[in-house]
Amino acid sequence: MGHALSQTLAGWSVQALADAATRMETLRVDVLRAPEELRTLAATTHAALMSASGVAAFTYVVILLLAGIGVEWLFWTYAYSPLRAIQSSIPETPRQALRLALRRLVLVVSGLLLFTVAAIGASAAFSWPSGVQELVVAATLLVLVLRLAWVLICAVLAPGRPRLRLAPVANERAGWLAAAAMTVVFLLALGSFVPNVMERIGGAGHAAGALRLLTTTAAAFLLVVVAFAFFGARRGPRFPRSFVLALMVVVVYGIWLMNARAATVAAIVAVVIALQIGLRELVFFFWPDEDDRVAPSIVLSAVRFVVVLLGLGAGALVIEAPVLALAAAESPMLRLVLRLLGVATLALLTHVVWITVRTAVTSASSGSGRPARTTSPTSTPGCSPCCRCCASPPRCCSPSCWSSLRFGRSASRSRRCSRAPASSGSRSVSAPRRWCAM
Repeated sequence: MGHALSQTLAGWSVQALADAATRMETLRVDVLRAPEELRTLAATTHAALMSASGVAAFTYVVILLLAGIGVEWLFWTYAYSPLRAIQSSIPETPRQALRLALRRLVLVVSGLLLFTVAAIGASAAFSWPSGVQELVVAATLLVLVLRLAWVLICAVLAPGRPRLRLAPVANERAGWLAAAAMTVVFLLALGSFVPNVMERIGGAGHAAGALRLLTTTAAAFLLVVVAFAFFGARRGPRFPRSFVLALMVVVVYGIWLMNARAATVAAIVAVVIALQIGLRELVFFFWPDEDDRVAPSIVLSAVRFVVVLLGLGAGALVIEAPVLALAAAESPMLRLVLRLLGVATLALLTHVVWITVRTAVTSASSGSGRPARTTSPTSTPGCSPCCRCCASPPRCCSPSCWSSLRFGRSASRSRRCSRAPASSGSRSVSAPRRWCAM
């Protein structure tokens, strides 16, 4: 068993080194021959557009755009009122903002899908020149990916709208982070759709390879900058997350230079690790109350488990390996990997059950010995924790303090309501003034 495993690893190592050398040589040739192919492709495209078939194809594209826009416009004539009702709602907690964001996403994504289906479906009604319909379908899918990415980024980061934000990001950084994320998505989408069209229609394989290299390098560089710019500061003597995230980006980029297919699997692993690093802050962002630890702990364990399962499913789709074929495989390394995955899945399920039982027992034991909380006659049941001594929150809080009470952030700060000391020369018999002290 051990001898066979060592021989398998040695064979894989030699094959990986040979594939890496071939890949690097291919990239070098692509970069050298890309300018000549780009000039040839530009001349060919110009000649095709000036021909009769090119003019007809351009007219068909305009008709497809009108069909897609018309179907989406018809959808929004009925769905705009619910969208305005959602947009006019002001959430008071992050969980309310999440519910509103999901409802808004359903409407917006439905409109995007209708536009895409109408445009691609209408393309079947025309007689296209050779390769043009494939170009139109690729361009439509590119527009769908970019619009969908922008909708998701706006829903999560909500630049300029902190009440709708679904991530613990500072208000002054949300806009820059959204712009950087959209730029990365644009570069990756451009490097995924356009080179395939250049290879199949234009026959410019070297130019397509150079474009992939350019867009991937730019996206990796931007991700490294984002990792150090937005995820650098951490409290305490912990290892910086920025270095870990930047290192994963560099490793994935290095693997892509050697093997593109292996880089896709490595990218999935890196995304799963990055999500596991930031899931705790993201989940507890929706439970700002420090007294509540049962629900976020259970949700955190469940979300970690779901993220791992989604990563495994995405990896299986990338390598195009059926589950039954994997189970029936005779490779010792593959059998070892499958057993490790089974152990990891069992450990995650056990952890979910354990955290559920532990948090429930801890909450019950801590609540049994705690005295019942009495409510002051002048307190308001729905008032903020810093204003429970006041009958009306705006009267007891200064404008700056009251404006900062969003999404329960006062629970993480030591605010308290205190009484102002009465001056010695004051003869007023009215109640002393109350305010929120930091």
